[in-house]
Amino acid sequence: MKLSQELIKFQCKWNELMAKHFPISPENKKVDQTVILEFLGLCKDFLIEIQTIIEFDTKEWIRNFKNNLEELERSVPSKTNGNDDQKNKPITNT
Repeated sequence: MKLSQELIKFQCKWNELMAKHFPISPENKKVDQTVILEFLGLCKDFLIEIQTIIEFDTKEWIRNFKNNLEELERSVPSKTNGNDDQKNKPITNT
């Protein structure tokens, strides 16, 4: 959801810049260096935000995974300890 929201914000800002710097006209104008830098800055900000979201979500997923794994380990009896029923049974060779 966050990634979709960032994409929409990026697309809207891109369209605003296009309308501001490239209005519909029949002539081909040379693009000013500052305009190019403005577009590149928008792209850079977008990519940094996406990377930040991915890193945060990945860390959150890892934290949740570890917590769930620890909880599972606590809830499942250990095979090395055995359960009480098996500890007190005599060993039989059959």
